[in-house]
Amino acid sequence: MSLLKAYNNINVVRPRDAVLEDFRTHLDGVLALDSNVTKEDVAVAIAFYAEYSLGYLTEVALTFKEPEGASSTMKFMNSFIAELMNLAGLRYFDLDKGYSVVDKAVQLALSVGGYPPMEAVLVIINDIEDSYKVEDEAKAFEATQGE
Repeated sequence: MSLLKAYNNINVVRPRDAVLEDFRTHLDGVLALDSNVTKEDVAVAIAFYAEYSLGYLTEVALTFKEPEGASSTMKFMNSFIAELMNLAGLRYFDLDKGYSVVDKAVQLALSVGGYPPMEAVLVIINDIEDSYKVEDEAKAFEATQGE
């Protein structure tokens, strides 16, 4: 389904190299803050990843060829996102449904045909965090029982 959406994407996607440069610049800025990573910092990185992925999927859908090196780049970007999420104290996977934050963000980018709205990326992050509420409450309760 995502290839069909990418194939039918009528929006002009930015070149992947430009998106990757924005991702790197953002990462440099975030890491210069001595690991004080916020949810918003993570959301920006996720949005760049989703935009890069949209460019990748669009090219694959139109050419039926995988762009050289793009898949590896996405793996590294994804690894940075996972580490940023850890530094921000955020979870990467939805506990109930099993999807990852980047999976949902790429779906969002496909739906909007480009860089996903920041508010929507934050909703994805918040939904994933909400999926852990019951588990977190149970752990907090257990911790108070041992005192």
